[in-house]
Amino acid sequence: MVVSVNCKECINPYKQIAINDFTETIYTMSLYLTITKPSRITSHSATIIDNIFTNNTENKIVSGLLVKDITDHLLVFAIYDCNHKLMEENKISHRRMRTVESVNAFREDLKTYDWSDVLQAQDVNSAYEIFLDSFLALYNKSCPVRQNKRKKK
Repeated sequence: MVVSVNCKECINPYKQIAINDFTETIYTMSLYLTITKPSRITSHSATIIDNIFTNNTENKIVSGLLVKDITDHLLVFAIYDCNHKLMEENKISHRRMRTVESVNAFREDLKTYDWSDVLQAQDVNSAYEIFLDSFLALYNKSCPVRQNKRKKK
């Protein structure tokens, strides 16, 4: 997804709250700037008010500014390479094997496990560490992580 934005609020110094809200919203949506240089240049200021945001971090995006003397705004552009693939030959991925049977086995292991080490721990941090180690060991036993090899397409 690519979003083009002209943030007119960004040129008014009294609109700092609006700028902060705008910035927070953009980053909350996992959008990232593609333009990092001023896009509006006058004799007394240079501001980044025209921008293109994207949430695509896997494919190649080339962006920039084009200088035209028609206006004080520079033209912003982004070129998205939709053919660029990051698939490596025989790429290995990992996947946790969770099935109805494995989750039921995990629940049963939790019910029958001897939790006395956790209950006899001297402090809460030690108890939590023992609990987490035991919990993860049971989880990894019931729902192991397997390697999947994907061939290059």
